[in-house]
Amino acid sequence: MRDQRIDPSTLKQALLGLLLEDHPGLWTLAELDRSLRPSTDPQSNAVDVEDAVEDLYAAGLIHRLDRFVFASRAAHAAQLLAE
Repeated sequence: MRDQRIDPSTLKQALLGLLLEDHPGLWTLAELDRSLRPSTDPQSNAVDVEDAVEDLYAAGLIHRLDRFVFASRAAHAAQLLAE
């Protein structure tokens, strides 16, 4: 089951969706990993979530505060434009 990984772009969309829905909530990487882990893979590796967080951070869509992450204003604005 280890090779049943979530597509990286799907994982980023799901992660950003969680952060946008829980505005202005703060999430830890462990919480995100637990929420996004496929139910078929209870031993999922948190590295996928960390990579997705880094990609979203580099794009300016999330902010990091110590061990917490949250959606940026740009992410919220983009969501409003898309609706």
